[in-house]
Amino acid sequence: VNRAALDTVRRRAPQSRFVICCGSITPELVLAAMEHQLDGIISTRIPVPEATEALARICNGERQFRFQDTLEARTSGGPPLSPRERVVLAMVADGLRNRQIAVALGTSENSVKVHINRLLRKTGTKRRQELALLAAPLLARAAHDPELPAFDDTWMFGGNPV
Repeated sequence: VNRAALDTVRRRAPQSRFVICCGSITPELVLAAMEHQLDGIISTRIPVPEATEALARICNGERQFRFQDTLEARTSGGPPLSPRERVVLAMVADGLRNRQIAVALGTSENSVKVHINRLLRKTGTKRRQELALLAAPLLARAAHDPELPAFDDTWMFGGNPV
């Protein structure tokens, strides 16, 4: 994807949405799509109603990354995420580096590394990119976990602190 060409098209047609539809979605593809600020990725392997819903949300200005592969299977079961792990996971998914996460949370970069290593172990992933791909389903599962309070990201977006 040519970033300059994408920026030109966005300036000329700001209402346009950019989505990749494909059958094989890799962590690298998702990260490239996020880096280039695409509006979404939709797998051709997901059910049509789900793809339709994703496209409707994209048209309403939401970013959607919908896919079905072995990474999603890692989100079911497993140990629950702590509230701090949820926050770190959301920040990893947003593309923040360890230092940026540490500054945002008022902690050390080493503490962030510990949280990320725990997340990698809990999810069975080996790379940060895989972890970022799992963020949405993991955070959605955590929101329904009766043992822990729901993840509240309003503090990150100008809401009241938790």
